[in-house]
Amino acid sequence: MWSSECEFQFKYDKLVRMKTEEDTASNEAYLYSSKCEVSPLNAALNIRRLLVGSPGSSGCNHLSSAPAANQNAETSAYDPTTANTSKVHFLELEQVPKSSSNDILLLNQVGNMNNSMTLTNPSDGEFAQPQIRRESKGLTGCSLREFLLLILCGILIALLLIVIFLYFASLRSEVCQTTECVETSYKILSAMNQSVDPCEDFYNYACGGWIERNHIPPGFNQWTVFSELGQTAEYFAKELLEKDIQPDDSRGLQLAKTYYSSCLNEHAVDALGLTPLKEKMTELYGGWRLLPKGILGGRNDSTDPFVVGKFDLTEQLISTLKCGQSNDIFSFIIEKDPRSSSHYAITIVKLFRDFMRTYSKMLGVKESDLPALDAVFELETLMAQNMEPRARQSVETNVFNMNLTELQAFCSVIDWKRLFNGLFNDVNYSVTDNEVIIITDRQFLEKRCEIYAQYMSSPEKIRVVHDTAIWKLLWNTEQFMSSAVRKAHEMYDQAMSGAKEQHQRWLQCLRTVEDFFGMTIARKFVAEHFDEKSKEVATRMIRKIKMAFKNSFYQVEWMDDMAKKSAEVKVDMMGESIGYPEDINNIEKENKPFFAVDYLSNDTFFENTYKLYRSRTLIALRKLFDSSVIT
Repeated sequence: MWSSECEFQFKYDKLVRMKTEEDTASNEAYLYSSKCEVSPLNAALNIRRLLVGSPGSSGCNHLSSAPAANQNAETSAYDPTTANTSKVHFLELEQVPKSSSNDILLLNQVGNMNNSMTLTNPSDGEFAQPQIRRESKGLTGCSLREFLLLILCGILIALLLIVIFLYFASLRSEVCQTTECVETSYKILSAMNQSVDPCEDFYNYACGGWIERNHIPPGFNQWTVFSELGQTAEYFAKELLEKDIQPDDSRGLQLAKTYYSSCLNEHAVDALGLTPLKEKMTELYGGWRLLPKGILGGRNDSTDPFVVGKFDLTEQLISTLKCGQSNDIFSFIIEKDPRSSSHYAITIVKLFRDFMRTYSKMLGVKESDLPALDAVFELETLMAQNMEPRARQSVETNVFNMNLTELQAFCSVIDWKRLFNGLFNDVNYSVTDNEVIIITDRQFLEKRCEIYAQYMSSPEKIRVVHDTAIWKLLWNTEQFMSSAVRKAHEMYDQAMSGAKEQHQRWLQCLRTVEDFFGMTIARKFVAEHFDEKSKEVATRMIRKIKMAFKNSFYQVEWMDDMAKKSAEVKVDMMGESIGYPEDINNIEKENKPFFAVDYLSNDTFFENTYKLYRSRTLIALRKLFDSSVIT
């Protein structure tokens, strides 16, 4: 039992001790005390507490002191109310430079005897060996029997010393002296703030050093030890993508390097300006009615297409889905701020509307036509307000299977058969009336269809539906546009994320590339940085955790036998995503998502992005009928 005056001091040496394989998943630290109530036996036991460190893993949030359970187990035989309590310093001597010749004396007052243990740093670099001595009062007056007993005790002590010597010598084989082990122990030590009393503020004690030396970088709203690890991977990916394309690079890696280069080529992006976006706007939707006629991106209809019975909502949805876009745009805007502050949400909405107007004006929309954007915002708000929070929805009551005929009756505002065939036409697949469609969010679909039906009842509202599709394209592509557009978006982005600055361009580009080529980069990272043995250890640890979890079911009284069996089945069905997929080196699978990409150019970042989105969509469509498409 630790006293209220307990003061801890963590001490880490150049060496890291490794326990048995079963214990490699836990971290323990040397635990020392200058004012703790412990037995003399426990004092000796604690001289060599083991520090377990997993190479490559560090961080203040992974740091912990020796578990209290272990402490109790070691001191259970000691009763401080009956034993002679001592103030003991726990000291650990490890391998030191040969020039060291310091002696450390561990004194323990017991009764009237003065026993001492001298731990000496040997000059030959071996581990310190204990030598036990007792104050001598001479042999005068000893009988022969007593003398022989003393000799026998001496022999036994000598044998004990030999056993102790052999034991500590055997520990040498368990010492981890690799660079990773030494670096890990240093990282843990440097993360601490040993000037703080752990009994008063353990978090600051364990993590204060890390917090003092780490600051939130520009462009981030938080920084953790996981951010540090992620940064290591990002620097690796940056170096990989900036290398010239090599003949032995996989096709996926070649495309990734070209795509990254086109993103970094801001001169080419700015030179093209909004032209690629206006061209895509015309290709997908026939242009935008708010832009003047005769300019790129404007409409040149001889008659008004936005009339009841003439406007084709289904065709507009086909165009939207073909380029990898969704229909859910601004639902997050009307959510309540979790901090019970309405001002923050109102500010976000205002900044978003400001960005809508600024971006539209950059495209060429006249000031007098900007109020039409408010109607777009109102439509998206109306759709979002009718969505029940997902946390309240029941999977059992909200998921339905329907064939196309049933779906058409459920939501008649869209021609569903033509919609699906319009999408699957590019992969040479035809959808029949009996095709089964799984509706995963029935209430959402029902409400959306009702809103669409209302908006298809008048020309004014039909124009809003069309404007919404155009704005969806603008919103989803702003990050691929010129620096002027990204600058206009910056104020809104800062308000949303809390970051005061934007990420560096290379990091923005890297994360865009990872969205399409994540597995390609991961394969190279694993090949150069991942130890296969680490995955094996982690796999064994996870399986032991699952086994312990299953065993715990039989100690739970509130679960009946049927519930326990069901829980076991669920545990068995849990996947184990550890490290990386087993087929990460399957180059054919790695290249498959890019089958529809003919080539990418260093000068056309926007067009490159559209090609990648399109290829991703085609892969998703092929999964319905092509069993070879496994991603």
